[in-house]
Amino acid sequence: MPHNSDSAPLDPPGAPNQYHFGRIYGSEYEFSYKNVARNDDVPCAVCYDVYATTSVMIPGKIVCPSHWTKQFDGFLSSGSHYTDQTGGEYLCLDRDPEYATEGARQQDYNGRVFYPVEAVCGSLPCPPYENGKYVSCVVCIK
Repeated sequence: MPHNSDSAPLDPPGAPNQYHFGRIYGSEYEFSYKNVARNDDVPCAVCYDVYATTSVMIPGKIVCPSHWTKQFDGFLSSGSHYTDQTGGEYLCLDRDPEYATEGARQQDYNGRVFYPVEAVCGSLPCPPYENGKYVSCVVCIK
Protein backbone atom coordinates (compact mmCIF):
# COMPACT_ATOMS: atom_id res chain seq x y z
CA MET A 1 0.00 0.00 0.00
CA PRO A 2 1.07 3.63 -0.22
CA HIS A 3 3.06 5.35 2.53
CA ASN A 4 2.17 4.13 6.03
CA SER A 5 -0.34 1.69 4.59
CA ASP A 6 -2.79 4.45 3.67
CA SER A 7 -5.61 3.04 1.64
CA ALA A 8 -5.82 3.54 -2.10
CA PRO A 9 -8.72 5.80 -3.09
CA LEU A 10 -11.85 4.09 -4.37
CA ASP A 11 -12.19 6.70 -7.17
CA PRO A 12 -8.67 7.09 -8.66
CA PRO A 13 -8.23 9.31 -11.73
CA GLY A 14 -7.17 7.62 -14.96
CA ALA A 15 -3.58 7.72 -16.23
CA PRO A 16 -1.95 6.80 -19.55
CA ASN A 17 -0.87 3.16 -19.95
CA GLN A 18 2.87 2.46 -20.13
CA TYR A 19 4.92 -0.59 -21.06
CA HIS A 20 6.81 -0.60 -17.73
CA PHE A 21 4.78 -0.14 -14.59
CA GLY A 22 4.55 -0.81 -10.90
CA ARG A 23 1.62 -2.48 -9.21
CA ILE A 24 -0.43 -1.60 -6.18
CA TYR A 25 -2.18 -4.26 -4.13
CA GLY A 26 -4.39 -4.11 -1.11
CA SER A 27 -3.14 -5.10 2.33
CA GLU A 28 -3.86 -8.49 3.85
CA TYR A 29 -3.44 -10.33 7.11
CA GLU A 30 -0.96 -13.21 7.14
CA PHE A 31 -2.47 -14.79 10.26
CA SER A 32 -5.87 -15.75 11.67
CA TYR A 33 -7.09 -14.12 14.88
CA LYS A 34 -10.59 -13.60 16.28
CA ASN A 35 -12.86 -12.66 13.36
CA VAL A 36 -10.15 -12.28 10.68
CA ALA A 37 -8.66 -15.09 8.64
CA ARG A 38 -5.34 -15.38 6.83
CA ASN A 39 -5.43 -13.43 3.55
CA ASP A 40 -8.41 -11.29 4.60
CA ASP A 41 -7.94 -7.74 3.34
CA VAL A 42 -7.05 -5.09 5.93
CA PRO A 43 -9.48 -2.14 6.00
CA CYS A 44 -8.15 1.38 6.25
CA ALA A 45 -8.57 3.33 9.45
CA VAL A 46 -7.95 6.96 10.26
CA CYS A 47 -8.25 8.20 13.82
CA TYR A 48 -9.37 11.80 14.19
CA ASP A 49 -9.68 13.84 17.33
CA VAL A 50 -10.47 17.54 17.02
CA TYR A 51 -8.25 18.37 20.02
CA ALA A 52 -5.30 16.08 19.28
CA THR A 53 -2.15 17.49 17.73
CA THR A 54 0.23 14.60 18.39
CA SER A 55 -0.06 10.85 18.18
CA VAL A 56 2.37 8.12 19.16
CA MET A 57 2.45 4.35 18.87
CA ILE A 58 4.18 2.73 21.85
CA PRO A 59 5.32 -0.90 21.40
CA GLY A 60 5.27 -3.17 24.45
CA LYS A 61 2.55 -1.20 26.29
CA ILE A 62 -1.25 -1.24 26.49
CA VAL A 63 -1.71 1.96 28.51
CA CYS A 64 -0.72 5.52 27.64
CA PRO A 65 1.56 7.78 29.66
CA SER A 66 -0.16 10.23 31.98
CA HIS A 67 -1.81 13.19 30.22
CA TRP A 68 -2.19 11.17 26.99
CA THR A 69 -5.47 9.72 25.65
CA LYS A 70 -5.67 6.13 24.47
CA GLN A 71 -7.07 5.64 20.95
CA PHE A 72 -6.71 1.83 20.96
CA ASP A 73 -4.38 -0.99 21.95
CA GLY A 74 -3.52 -4.22 20.24
CA PHE A 75 -0.44 -5.98 18.96
CA LEU A 76 2.53 -4.98 16.88
CA SER A 77 2.61 -6.02 13.22
CA SER A 78 5.18 -5.83 10.44
CA GLY A 79 6.31 -7.51 7.25
CA SER A 80 7.83 -10.98 7.36
CA HIS A 81 11.13 -11.58 9.13
CA TYR A 82 11.88 -14.17 6.42
CA THR A 83 12.28 -11.41 3.82
CA ASP A 84 13.49 -8.55 6.05
CA GLN A 85 15.24 -8.98 9.41
CA THR A 86 13.91 -5.61 10.59
CA GLY A 87 10.33 -6.40 9.61
CA GLY A 88 10.09 -3.06 7.79
CA GLU A 89 7.54 -0.61 9.15
CA TYR A 90 5.88 -1.52 12.45
CA LEU A 91 2.18 -0.77 12.87
CA CYS A 92 -0.18 -1.33 15.78
CA LEU A 93 -3.18 -3.50 14.86
CA ASP A 94 -6.31 -3.14 16.96
CA ARG A 95 -6.87 -6.03 19.36
CA ASP A 96 -10.23 -6.57 17.63
CA PRO A 97 -9.17 -6.43 13.97
CA GLU A 98 -11.68 -6.17 11.17
CA TYR A 99 -11.49 -7.18 7.53
CA ALA A 100 -12.49 -5.27 4.41
CA THR A 101 -15.94 -6.27 3.23
CA GLU A 102 -15.43 -5.11 -0.37
CA GLY A 103 -14.13 -7.70 -2.81
CA ALA A 104 -13.55 -11.40 -2.31
CA ARG A 105 -12.35 -12.68 1.06
CA GLN A 106 -9.09 -14.51 1.54
CA GLN A 107 -7.60 -13.91 -1.90
CA ASP A 108 -3.83 -14.36 -1.56
CA TYR A 109 -2.16 -11.54 -3.53
CA ASN A 110 0.61 -10.86 -0.97
CA GLY A 111 0.58 -7.12 -1.48
CA ARG A 112 1.29 -5.30 1.80
CA VAL A 113 1.16 -8.11 4.35
CA PHE A 114 0.76 -7.88 8.12
CA TYR A 115 2.38 -10.42 10.42
CA PRO A 116 2.22 -10.35 14.23
CA VAL A 117 5.59 -9.40 15.75
CA GLU A 118 7.27 -11.80 18.18
CA ALA A 119 9.84 -10.69 20.75
CA VAL A 120 13.39 -12.04 20.31
CA CYS A 121 15.55 -11.89 23.44
CA GLY A 122 19.09 -10.62 23.12
CA SER A 123 19.37 -6.94 22.30
CA LEU A 124 15.71 -6.79 23.39
CA PRO A 125 15.64 -7.18 27.20
CA CYS A 126 13.90 -10.29 28.56
CA PRO A 127 12.21 -9.76 30.92
CA PRO A 128 10.09 -7.68 30.53
CA TYR A 129 9.64 -9.17 27.04
CA GLU A 130 9.16 -12.93 26.57
CA ASN A 131 10.96 -14.70 23.76
CA GLY A 132 8.53 -15.84 21.04
CA LYS A 133 5.53 -13.95 22.49
CA TYR A 134 3.59 -11.35 20.49
CA VAL A 135 4.39 -7.74 21.36
CA SER A 136 1.51 -5.53 22.50
CA CYS A 137 1.15 -1.87 21.53
CA VAL A 138 -0.97 1.20 22.20
CA VAL A 139 -1.77 4.30 20.14
CA CYS A 140 -2.03 7.51 22.17
CA ILE A 141 -2.95 11.10 21.33
CA LYS A 142 -2.36 14.42 23.02
